[in-house]
Amino acid sequence: MKTVAELLQMLSMPQECVQTLCACETALHKNAEAEFASALSYYLSGEADRPTAQALLSALREKSGQCGCSSDMVVVLSAFVRLEAVYEKLGLSHALYENACRDARCKLLECYQLHGVWGTFAPLWFLRWFVPSRFALGRMQFQKAALTMPGVEKVVFDGLPNGRVVEITEGAPVIQMHVPSTGEPITDALRMDAYRQAYAFYAAERKDGFLLFSCKSWLLYEKQREFLPEKSNILRFMDDFYILQTPVFAPCGDLWRIFMVPNETPYEALPEDTSLRLAYKKHLLAGGEPVQQLGLFLFDGSTIYNQATMIEKPLA
Repeated sequence: MKTVAELLQMLSMPQECVQTLCACETALHKNAEAEFASALSYYLSGEADRPTAQALLSALREKSGQCGCSSDMVVVLSAFVRLEAVYEKLGLSHALYENACRDARCKLLECYQLHGVWGTFAPLWFLRWFVPSRFALGRMQFQKAALTMPGVEKVVFDGLPNGRVVEITEGAPVIQMHVPSTGEPITDALRMDAYRQAYAFYAAERKDGFLLFSCKSWLLYEKQREFLPEKSNILRFMDDFYILQTPVFAPCGDLWRIFMVPNETPYEALPEDTSLRLAYKKHLLAGGEPVQQLGLFLFDGSTIYNQATMIEKPLA
């Protein structure tokens, strides 16, 4: 991949998108070359300090006079073009590189659907791709992290082979999972394929043959069992996890992820064009909230283990 235009074509973006962002790229080089170079250099530096990145992007917006969402995305896309050489140096496959780039497609479409602009409203999200510390493996995206469980002393997994018990505490190494908005259903087959790929990719992170996964998402909101269809892929995804009853993150600001409209949209005006949206709209109009919950499971390469008990921290 040599240019932003070639990357956009690889991502099968509409011609309007290609023309808009290529015109923005030309303007950035013409009117704000130094600011563009500084922002791109930071994205490729392996650093991931959000305030620093935001300051550089803001300076680029101000100097260039371009739409911020578009100029931010040109920086991100330019970094993805150069990420190919990084993956080659690390011995990572071209397929893995292309799968990473597809995250830009997701964010481009989200921005256009929400704001009518070809660009991104979440430029800082991309920083970890260029460390690189986030990887797209099958249907999911993964990154190493230290587990945070506010108010929880430990989670104890039992039901493991040979009567083993595994205790998980705050700060434990974990593989965080993100479900990108590709439009693909999160079927049993696609989920297991992603878990197996991650198990192989993160072999060094296994402990006694297990890899610990975490996900904090509206997709794990337990009350969804009350209003989503029994055969929902979301419920099947929830079944993979031990879902902690606390902490509960609400309201979580994820209405846009479900309805692809601004978060401040009145509930009465939310679209009903899919069964998920109709079910969620009814839930919200009945007084419900969009809520994130945290889920964990252990995986040994073939079997998910999610039988666990949560122990809260004693009150001070």
